[in-house]
Amino acid sequence: MAGTPIPNLFMGRKDTLAEVFRWSVGETDGSNGGVGDTIFPRAKTVRFAPAGVGGEAIFTRMWIALTYDMDAVTLRFTPVLDGAVMDGTGGNPDLRQTLTLAGTPGTRVTERWEFTLYIPYDDGVDPDAVRLALRGCWFQLLIDTTTTLGTGDLIIEQPEIEFEVVRESVAAE
Repeated sequence: MAGTPIPNLFMGRKDTLAEVFRWSVGETDGSNGGVGDTIFPRAKTVRFAPAGVGGEAIFTRMWIALTYDMDAVTLRFTPVLDGAVMDGTGGNPDLRQTLTLAGTPGTRVTERWEFTLYIPYDDGVDPDAVRLALRGCWFQLLIDTTTTLGTGDLIIEQPEIEFEVVRESVAAE
């Protein structure tokens, strides 16, 4: 099953790319102008409102495709709903997902992962009987690393999301 592509990705250096961006060892974070600085990348998609401004949608799943030959990096994907970061703080559920990549420099691999954007509620009989999903207007995805970048390349393809519009905005009607 395929989702809807989330529009542009926003990188911390204020670069915007429509589909793909690449993190590579040897880049500089601009702090001292040197090459090969240690950087902890942080990227966020632009806000996405599939039901229009003021509408509501239920967000259920997302997909991430990565092309990499980086030898070691752990990526973290955190949903942001209507500006609230879903990281387990401030009463929000913790919907962060992590991936640890262990590639071989020089041997590129492309893989696609699916993440759920809901919390299963165990009713004592069926642990997946009820699902509490994200519902709101604006969706963003925050991507960062919990480790420094390894040797090699990491290319994050445009994320995709599955949603159901439950109330369209007045302008969309």
